[in-house]
Amino acid sequence: MCSDSQARRDLNAQEQTQTQQSDYLAVCAIVRDQQEGLREWVEWHKAMGVGRFYIMDYDSSKPTGRAIADHISSGLVDLFFSSNLQETTRYPQLYVYDICLTKFGEYHKWMAFLDVDEFLVLQPQAGSKKLPEFLRDYEDFGGLVANMKVFGSSGFKQRPPGSTLRNYLKCLPQQHEENRKVRTLVHTALDPALHMLTPHNVRFRDKFHAVDEGKKPVKESFSTPKVSTEKIAVHKYPLRVAKAAAKKERTDGSQGLEETSSYYFRFDREAKEDCNTGKLAYTAATDA
Repeated sequence: MCSDSQARRDLNAQEQTQTQQSDYLAVCAIVRDQQEGLREWVEWHKAMGVGRFYIMDYDSSKPTGRAIADHISSGLVDLFFSSNLQETTRYPQLYVYDICLTKFGEYHKWMAFLDVDEFLVLQPQAGSKKLPEFLRDYEDFGGLVANMKVFGSSGFKQRPPGSTLRNYLKCLPQQHEENRKVRTLVHTALDPALHMLTPHNVRFRDKFHAVDEGKKPVKESFSTPKVSTEKIAVHKYPLRVAKAAAKKERTDGSQGLEETSSYYFRFDREAKEDCNTGKLAYTAATDA
């Protein structure tokens, strides 16, 4: 098992990472003091068929690699580190996503770009149990956009033990403006993308474009006019406790990006819809 210092490498280092062409789907993420929940996030997506993770540690105050040291040793996770991203760029997340796309995209057929509070979840009408199987139906296109399904705190005053997908069951109404936002899965095997436009979408080369789950073309935008989550959704869990309990959680270091939580607290009282697709997907995956 590797130590955290052994696992972390400089973000801009030129040494070649060990990749395999069999890694059909990869995920790129940037983290900062988000150790709690990181292992669950990796293991969920591994169970869904993700073959490789590129995780960029942005100057965390505590070692990130310890929580996933076995996955780093196995080669599932490639962990990088940078302490000076703000000196390099005004947009660290976008900068990191671009590096993932241009440096590692060629080694995979698909690449997704997620926060570690976001879980790709196949919905009841997906017709597939794993992401690679699902994505093969979209190989004629440059990318697939997946709408958000944003969850609130579900009234928890302290973070419950166990699975996030199983525990948090209250989300925003389907057509809420926050759910119109997307994440783009890029079909990197076609080399369709020039660069990331935002953390949500990419600039495609001529003749390429992304589609939604219904295979309707989607313009280069970070959101869609209408939410469609019958087959796939990005379950986002930005709040693990209600606002009254959040100050203590941040003191404990378990809420990584405080500004993210502050933004979503204003929506928490709207997150009253019953949303059990995450729980159902978790149950199906663990029973398999």
